[in-house]
Amino acid sequence: MCAKNMLVISTQYYYLLYQCSSDYVQQLIKNVTIKDIIYWVSESWDKVTQNYLVKSWKKLWPSLADSSKVEQGRAILPLIKCIPGCEDATEHTVTEWLSCDTEANQLYTDEEIISLIQNKPQDDSDLE
Repeated sequence: MCAKNMLVISTQYYYLLYQCSSDYVQQLIKNVTIKDIIYWVSESWDKVTQNYLVKSWKKLWPSLADSSKVEQGRAILPLIKCIPGCEDATEHTVTEWLSCDTEANQLYTDEEIISLIQNKPQDDSDLE
């Protein structure tokens, strides 16, 4: 379990302890169930971002970090340099572009594409 999860669990547990008077602390400790802990772990996991996981793997296995992105960057660099305004692109900048995780990478359905072209948002998320 990562340190961030342990911190959230500890924070939740201390919050419960803080709410009780000192007479009830021992009773509270006895009343904590596995179910409570599972919920705390679940809430903690929900707060872990994809970026945090990627950075954790980079620390654990540095050689694996961005090797595939670097290979892809080398392969498409000549094509990128053919684009007007990108003549000075380097492998590093291409690797950064490939590593970028934005909503631009989102795949749209046919209906969403038609809606975007016709400027008719289907729901509130299209307005962002």
